[in-house]
Amino acid sequence: MFGCIGRFFKRHNRKMIFLGVFGSGVVIGYKYFQAKVSEIQEKEAEASIVFARKQHHFDCNQRTCNRTALSMLPNLKSAILQTIDTESLTQQLKSSSNNKLQIWEELKLLSFTRTICSVYICSMLVLLLRVQLNIVGAYIYRDKFSPKVNGMGSHYSNDPQNIQGQYLANLEHLLGQGLKDLVEHVQSAVVNVIGKISLKEKLSSSKVLNIIHEIRMAVECNPESGSTGSSCKKLCTFILPPEEKPDIDVSNNVYEEKLLDKMMAETRDVLDSDDFHSVFCTCLDVGFRHLMDRLADNFTLPQTFRPDRANLSEPEIPMAKFIPIINKLTFRLCSEPPNPFFQELLLMEPMKDLAANVYEAFTQEKEPPPPTGFFLSNLFFKASDCQTVN
Repeated sequence: MFGCIGRFFKRHNRKMIFLGVFGSGVVIGYKYFQAKVSEIQEKEAEASIVFARKQHHFDCNQRTCNRTALSMLPNLKSAILQTIDTESLTQQLKSSSNNKLQIWEELKLLSFTRTICSVYICSMLVLLLRVQLNIVGAYIYRDKFSPKVNGMGSHYSNDPQNIQGQYLANLEHLLGQGLKDLVEHVQSAVVNVIGKISLKEKLSSSKVLNIIHEIRMAVECNPESGSTGSSCKKLCTFILPPEEKPDIDVSNNVYEEKLLDKMMAETRDVLDSDDFHSVFCTCLDVGFRHLMDRLADNFTLPQTFRPDRANLSEPEIPMAKFIPIINKLTFRLCSEPPNPFFQELLLMEPMKDLAANVYEAFTQEKEPPPPTGFFLSNLFFKASDCQTVN
């Protein structure tokens, strides 16, 4: 029997060798395939965890942006009222002043200027906060979750809030010198458009719309570039302090100083981008639509209106009576929450897209980031406020 088996193997030795090699190859290939499938599954699971963690961190950052913006409404309104004081002129009109006509003319210009500036400054504040806090959020994410390049870790600052305070001091510039420059720019346009409109002239809703449109064109158009359409490039110059003369003190710490310069340069790059200008213009469109909706409420027809006997002309209001109406709108545009105008700005889809683009761009940076550990203790945003997805 064993001889038969030996003769069988001798006759079919090549076939047996082939089957052995083939079978071994199949087993090895199968094990290799299993290992690759397992590796791919592990990578997909890891990518899913990273995506979920990053998405959670981003969502938490956006909620912080919204809360911070809403919390600054009282400061914003106070800055506008202090920069453009129309209440003192109102008090002078109530007294027995001899130059009431001159006061009315000044009040006319300042009322339009203050309300229109409110739309601009609200949009600027929301956008600047969105950009800055998403850059900060991206640095926090890189510092805490991204792999360290060349084994380099972060070095925590001895003064964790110093660099953060300097970076966010740009908000003080916006509500200070930036607002003053904006007021001067807008007031020049207001004088050119409505300076010659008499206090007795009657205004309809459509005429007010044309006035606001003309003021916007004068404010937003950039004559230096030869453009005749609306543009936000000129207005963006009021958001940050001049680059050659920053209004913030640089730190003695070399790491902090380099990081601050880097973050400021990155912020300016974002503000100079076409995407930022596009979102800015959308914010302004939303703001002036809110403004016109509030003004239109004052041009409603009386309840005794009868269509069969009505004059086809629009309701009209004399300029002198329209001034108090537009003057008080600053209090509505910059009112504390719930603020429909601010809420719409914060929840705009273009605003969310801009935030996502900024956050993604700076979390994907491949170069070794400057020391950023000190952001983790910042008062405006703490990653520990949210449960991290592991």
